[in-house]
Amino acid sequence: MAWSIVWGYDGQLVFGKGHLHIGGVDLRLYRQPAGAGSDSQELLCTTTAVYGSGWDDDSMHDRTLQPAGNELGYVVKITPCEGLANSSAPVYLNKGDILTVEARYFTSPWYEGVMGLLDIAVAPRLPPLTQFDTSHSV
Repeated sequence: MAWSIVWGYDGQLVFGKGHLHIGGVDLRLYRQPAGAGSDSQELLCTTTAVYGSGWDDDSMHDRTLQPAGNELGYVVKITPCEGLANSSAPVYLNKGDILTVEARYFTSPWYEGVMGLLDIAVAPRLPPLTQFDTSHSV
């Protein structure tokens, strides 16, 4: 499933993380520059679900030893947006860009009520600082 918004201001994308339920594969964030055709969409980052593997050898015989946070078949972690940290140049968003989030789920078995959230942090692009006259005292 996918949804889009028109971005409202100029800024630098600095962080992203997702939220998926059981059956989720990953979330992807795409940008289509303002005024460009849909064929100009670029992948900005991907955040991936990590599933628990269940009991280890020590806890297999004693259920009280099952490590919390490693439950078999459950999403136990979501990676941060891969692509942002590895980028050699800052990722900028411009007012009017179309951002699309795509949540991908396994199709077998069928999952009812799938969802996906992607939180991003964007630092506004500020005008350059001007020189201040420091010759006057207050």
